[in-house]
Amino acid sequence: AEGFSALAMHGDKPQYARLAAFNAFKSGELAYLVATDVAARGLDIEGLPVVINVDLPHVAEDYIHRIGRTGRAGQEGRAVSLVCADEAENLRAIEALLKQRVPRKEIPGFEAEHRVPDTHPRSQKKSKGAAPETHKTKAKGKVEPPKPDVTKGPGLRSNPFAKAKKK
Repeated sequence: AEGFSALAMHGDKPQYARLAAFNAFKSGELAYLVATDVAARGLDIEGLPVVINVDLPHVAEDYIHRIGRTGRAGQEGRAVSLVCADEAENLRAIEALLKQRVPRKEIPGFEAEHRVPDTHPRSQKKSKGAAPETHKTKAKGKVEPPKPDVTKGPGLRSNPFAKAKKK
């Protein structure tokens, strides 16, 4: 997209292109690195502030591996998951593994036609539905409630390593 310095890492790209994208992100030349689940495995980026899940994994344990890319070595990190109603079972499995409910936040202008059902096992009332809200992670995959005003604006937080670029 215009105005965003980003590259992708996925299995259809040759190894040299994946490595170049990774190194550009790690050095701060790129603000965003978009990676598939498989391409992201094994990446260790010190101080990574946020992981965004565009979809939920089918295996709950994979979620822990994904969000574990942020909040390493005792540092805080943020995980954001965009969830649709079709992924309610995946979300339920993740919450069972985490032994807690993932907070939800609906973003104005992005209201879903089909609501994500409330997956909390003790809840008997109907869900108002929403996408999971961002949450903090620690190195061991511990999920904590979000702190207010951590992100800037409604968009994504950029790479803290990225150098400011004038347009």
